[in-house]
Amino acid sequence: EAALRFCQEKLSYPVFVKPANAGSSKGISKVCNQEELKVAFDTAYLYDEKVLVEKAVAGREIEIGLLEKDGEILTSCCGEIRTKA
Repeated sequence: EAALRFCQEKLSYPVFVKPANAGSSKGISKVCNQEELKVAFDTAYLYDEKVLVEKAVAGREIEIGLLEKDGEILTSCCGEIRTKA
């Protein structure tokens, strides 16, 4: 609750709220106003007891997968994540 109150007082929107240790996009919410913030925190807490809040920035989102196998790091091809405007 203290973290939620702090964010409600200090943030400018939009932000992303996400669990600290979840992979991919699990538990991540884009928050555009104070009313959405509590729901986003509750969603993130379903995946981790630590939650990150990041300012949303405009730009391209590039992803790459990494896998360690027998001490060797293997990578996937880079991909761009595109969302509908």
